[in-house]
Amino acid sequence: MKKALASAVVLLLARQVSGAQAPVEAGERVRARLANGGVITGTLLRAGSDSLQIATAPQLERELPLEAIARLDRSLGVKRQTGLGAAWGAAVGGTFALLFLSDAELAGEVALRTVPLGAVLGAAIGSAVQAEVWRPVDLNRLRDNNLKLSLGLRPTREGVASGVSVSWR
Repeated sequence: MKKALASAVVLLLARQVSGAQAPVEAGERVRARLANGGVITGTLLRAGSDSLQIATAPQLERELPLEAIARLDRSLGVKRQTGLGAAWGAAVGGTFALLFLSDAELAGEVALRTVPLGAVLGAAIGSAVQAEVWRPVDLNRLRDNNLKLSLGLRPTREGVASGVSVSWR
C-alpha cells in the first residue's frame, strides 16, 4: 500500500513538474504575430528569455525580441478537415430539406437522405482540404524559462525510484 501511494504521489508530482519544461523547443515550426500586425512563420532556432531566433527560409534568419511578439503559436502539424467537412455537409443537407420543402412529413423523408449525403460529400471535400493546426505558446513561460526542474522515474525491485534535478542559467 505504501509503495502504491508513493508511486501515485511521484506520478502526480511528475505531472505538475512537466509544466516546467520549455514551452517551445528548437526545431519546431512556429508562427509569431507581431505587435505591429506582422506575422512571421518559420522554424525556431533558439528561444531565449529575451528573444527568439526563427529561420523563415533556408538562408534567412530573424531575431525577434519577445517584447515585439504579441502572440506565439506552435504548429501541431497539417491535418485533414474530414470531420469538419462532414459536419458542414450534414448541416447543409438538413438545411436544404427544411428550406425547400413546405410539407413537414416530406421534409423529414428528404432530410433522411440529404443529411447523410451531405455528410459524405462534406467529408470527401474535407479530406481533400488540409490546414495547419496551431496551439498558443505562453510567452510568460518563455520569459521565465531560466529555471528548469525535472523529475525522473525508474522501476526498481522494491517499486519506483525517483530523482529531482534543478538547474538555472
